[in-house]
Amino acid sequence: MPPLTGTSEGLGNAIRELNLETYVLELEVNGLTVVPPEVHGFGMGRVDRMVEIILERAEAMTGSPFSLNEGPGAELEFPSGRASTFSEEGGGDRPSSSSNSSAASIECFATSP
Repeated sequence: MPPLTGTSEGLGNAIRELNLETYVLELEVNGLTVVPPEVHGFGMGRVDRMVEIILERAEAMTGSPFSLNEGPGAELEFPSGRASTFSEEGGGDRPSSSSNSSAASIECFATSP
């Protein structure tokens, strides 16, 4: 990867050298872009390992195992006392998006069966 000098010129050079102009433009226009693996070189094996680490960390934080297909393996209780369940239809009771904490900082714990 080309070194970034901290200037807009250095960043522009890096974007051009990495052939990312299309994706940067899409990000600017739409606020979202997807850079395909053949462009970024971050293989699916690394993505799978990253998912494993996130699921392991979620279990360590809550005491509940997690699955991408099934969600949490136990009912989760959030500090406000609201329980959260996830259904296949996606209609589960989830924490309110109006709370003051971000999803990354929400604390929850597996409740006893």
